[in-house]
Amino acid sequence: MQNLTTDQIVFCSIYLIACFMIAVGNSLVILAFIVDPRIRNPSNTLLLSLSITDLLLGLFTFPKFIIEEIDEKAILGERTCQLWLDLIFLLNIVSSNHLIIIAVDRYQIVFEGVPYLQRRSMTKSVLVPVSVVWFISFWIVFPNVVNPASVYTAEFPKFACRLIFTSSFLSVLNLAIVVFPGVIISILYRGIYRQLKSRQWRKTMTAGQLNVSTVTPPNSGEQEGTGCDQNNSSFSGGPGSYYVNEMNCLYKDEKQRKAAVTLGILIAIFYICWLPYLVFCTLSTFNIHLVSGSVFRFFILLGNLNSCFNPFVYASRSQDFKAAIKLVFGKVRGICGADVA
Repeated sequence: MQNLTTDQIVFCSIYLIACFMIAVGNSLVILAFIVDPRIRNPSNTLLLSLSITDLLLGLFTFPKFIIEEIDEKAILGERTCQLWLDLIFLLNIVSSNHLIIIAVDRYQIVFEGVPYLQRRSMTKSVLVPVSVVWFISFWIVFPNVVNPASVYTAEFPKFACRLIFTSSFLSVLNLAIVVFPGVIISILYRGIYRQLKSRQWRKTMTAGQLNVSTVTPPNSGEQEGTGCDQNNSSFSGGPGSYYVNEMNCLYKDEKQRKAAVTLGILIAIFYICWLPYLVFCTLSTFNIHLVSGSVFRFFILLGNLNSCFNPFVYASRSQDFKAAIKLVFGKVRGICGADVA
């Protein structure tokens, strides 16, 4: 093994830290879901599915990077290298497109409210869309597996698992991982943001009216799109009943707003991580030597770090996940205490 340069030491350190954070963060989310049955709803199950995908992605991606940095003469073999890269591509596509499923679920909750929550199920809201994403992702990568010559254009390098792809495959890859998910989740989030902003304005006006001793309930048309169950709105008890109902609606809207902000953070991180890589790939079609090798490696690293940040975002933003993770640590302490005793 050769003496490592400063560049290699820095990248190896980042890879190790990222691999550790991906393993710990996503494992905590998975354990929280196993330990605490209270968080096992379809929305959180989508986050569980994303965590499993991100965990696999981190465990397969960063060891490859570390091997290459430590010893470029570690020969994996051409076929092994191709299959390893194909698996990384598959997991990246699945991970990115999970954000679409999560955004669609949040969009329907905000726009349809209780009717959607009542009719959704683990099968329709989780199993079917996740299976579709895996199926489509597999068929994007499958041609590489059966006919790698159609994708990998350059002669296999002697001492590194770094292959050069055709421009057409690179375009498909960028569309599947970055462009398509980015456009769809941006459109959905824009609709969610506008709906919640409009609803907040209506609720603010309503809250102001509730200070008056007599409240006239709005007609059914004015209640459309609030996300509250109109069938559960009870006015028979007078203004007090309506006040309680409106406060419940405000509380539900606040939870939806927090969930929407969490989704917005995930989308922002997605863009921060993947946009530099996409810009580089686009510019490199005009000039392959435009960016140095170290900068390109950093862009690839930044894209894969998306899997590192995801679990920490929704675990830190969700009170349910916080409580579940505390429960995990409590059980771990209990097991360790029992072993010591």
